[in-house]
Amino acid sequence: MSTLKVDTIQGKTTSGTVAMPSGHIIQAVVAEHSDINTRLITTSSSYSTTGTSLTITPKFSSSKILITYHGSVHNNTSGGYTQTIIYRDSTQLNQTDSACGIGSTWQMHGMHAVDAPNTTSATTYTIYALANSGGSAYVGWASSFSTPNQNMQYFSLMEIKQ
Repeated sequence: MSTLKVDTIQGKTTSGTVAMPSGHIIQAVVAEHSDINTRLITTSSSYSTTGTSLTITPKFSSSKILITYHGSVHNNTSGGYTQTIIYRDSTQLNQTDSACGIGSTWQMHGMHAVDAPNTTSATTYTIYALANSGGSAYVGWASSFSTPNQNMQYFSLMEIKQ
């Protein structure tokens, strides 16, 4: 049995020339928010930023970015619901409606998207929300949940080599 130990792997001519196999995770950026200040309260029927965003700088322009978000959502009006969306800068990537409109019912909510930003520049992904069918939209924090995991927002970006 052999063991190979290295401190640094460098490409033959530059560091960016190391060949990675397709499907390999190049890097991951992860954020968890549990502060009450991360929640959005809006009565707007237009999208507003939730303040939850992450930035990744892809190593390869051909890479895809896997975006995953999980958080609590609520609307305080019967029949109303909170609608969330993922944006890359000003480009909409995914939209998911979360139907929660009975009294103070909070629901865990998840979204994901795969993006091909075609760049090696810093790229920011942001969660937006609106109050659909009236009421106030709440995103990312629920004081009524009894476990810490239900009071969290999880947001991750993973660069996948193509």
